[in-house]
Amino acid sequence: MKKKIITIVLIILVVLLAIFSINTIRKFMIIKDLQNKVAQCETKENIYSKVVSESAEVEKFIKNDIEKVVMKKKDNTVTIIQVTEQHERRFYTIAGEQKILRRFKEEKNPMSSKVVSFVDTTTWLETLRDSVVSKIYTEKVDGQDCYVIDSLKNTNAIYSNGAISLKIYLNKETGLAVKTIETVKKEDGTTEEWVTTYEQKFDVVTDDDMKEPDTSEFTIQEETNE
Repeated sequence: MKKKIITIVLIILVVLLAIFSINTIRKFMIIKDLQNKVAQCETKENIYSKVVSESAEVEKFIKNDIEKVVMKKKDNTVTIIQVTEQHERRFYTIAGEQKILRRFKEEKNPMSSKVVSFVDTTTWLETLRDSVVSKIYTEKVDGQDCYVIDSLKNTNAIYSNGAISLKIYLNKETGLAVKTIETVKKEDGTTEEWVTTYEQKFDVVTDDDMKEPDTSEFTIQEETNE
């Protein structure tokens, strides 16, 4: 009788291990497939993206190896325009009547990502880790078929204080981020959902989009060689 119980327990453990392994391999393959699709997007030279969070709106324009980022606070108090070229980075800050331009002489980081995906990993072990700690399932968001990565330990995510859940929605066809929903527990014990949406397009950025503000309207505060 004792031997029979041990046999049954072992069979159950083997079945559970097999289910866990199969599920982990499935998630690993999904992440690798998304990474390959994102890698194709990274080769594009003309990219537009827009990120809207609870507090700010960020637009990024990439054309001919020049990157322009426009960051606006939701209350319209501050606008920051960052332009990055191969050897220089420029920051235009507009806060009410105050306009400041800062220039930094520096080499452009060739490793910086052009798109937002949340599936970047540097080793297969990191990919395996994300596969183990994440739930991955499918949902439709705004007419897009998406994978949902549901995890509090994702390698690429930054979590807020009090975060109890983070769902990352990725377009199945491109691997690009569509939306994130972070559930946060506040000090009074209640919970709140913070939603961030992502819009990413290719071959739509024009020369007009890349124009910079009139520098004569700005005070050049400093020029720094780094």
